[in-house]
Amino acid sequence: MKKLLVFLVSLAGILILIAVLVLGRKETSAPGKIFQVKAAKVNKISRIVFKEDTTTLVLKKEQKGWMVNDQWKARIRAIKVLKKVISQMEIKSPVSEKMATGVLKDTASRHVDVIIYGNFFPLKKYEVCINPRIPGGNMMRLIRKKKWYIVNLPAGDVNPAAFFVTDPYYWRDRTLFNYLPGQVIKVTLEYGKKPLAGYTVGMDTLTNRFYFYHEDTSLKIKQVDTGKIRTYLTYFQHLECDAFDRSLSPGSTDSILKQTPLYTITATDIFGKNFRMQVYPVPDRSSYAGAPAFDPDVARAWVMPLQEMVLIRYYRIDPLLQDSKFFIKE
Repeated sequence: MKKLLVFLVSLAGILILIAVLVLGRKETSAPGKIFQVKAAKVNKISRIVFKEDTTTLVLKKEQKGWMVNDQWKARIRAIKVLKKVISQMEIKSPVSEKMATGVLKDTASRHVDVIIYGNFFPLKKYEVCINPRIPGGNMMRLIRKKKWYIVNLPAGDVNPAAFFVTDPYYWRDRTLFNYLPGQVIKVTLEYGKKPLAGYTVGMDTLTNRFYFYHEDTSLKIKQVDTGKIRTYLTYFQHLECDAFDRSLSPGSTDSILKQTPLYTITATDIFGKNFRMQVYPVPDRSSYAGAPAFDPDVARAWVMPLQEMVLIRYYRIDPLLQDSKFFIKE
């Protein structure tokens, strides 16, 4: 009996020792990859925090996608690029103590703290110093460590710190509308300075018939091309702006909104919700002789319900600005 008891106690001790060795073993990164989040853990990242001076930016993974500061949807492509950066960056070389001290004292340096979370626990925490004096543009160190390193993306020798941006507008999704095919059932296009050139097209959901109404009631229309109406409505699926227009003060925005827009586009979906975009010209800043008064490539647009002014290239909205002749059969 005593021998059996001794055997069981010994076996329990061995099992406990094995458990401690297995569960207590920590994953370690190769010396040159101490800043990386391992590829196997990249998809487990739930939150990324950038802190610069008094500014804190939080990218957070929610059920419906990534959010910026709990306010705006994040650009999916930007998040994918950031994940690639933090999983592939490597140490290029150590930084001498003399250089590190000089750079840290330089008022031109930007300092960003980066914390990457997997679920509730930090996966990586490091400090980043960005300065053109540093070969490669940055130096990084793990938080609470003394040694600084120059870090890069080996493919192309890219500076990873260029992606540690605390400006929320960089991360914000630029999608203006995103409809499924057949979701937009009515579109009205108004010409600001030519009101009689406007029209409304759509599909009657009760009869499943397409219709076309022209603002100029004196215009004699023999036949409407319903195929063109169907095609036009398919143009209203996805639209992105090029940037949010941050050059305007609230007063300047109000001044623009008091002007007559070039175009006003209103799209109505099957739920009765409206997307509305008022398009305005952008003054051309070119200084050469004979330069046009307005930029021929870029427009401003006031977007509702977003309630923001954006910059958008004409080629993005040209398909939405069809002349009424597009729908009329000769």
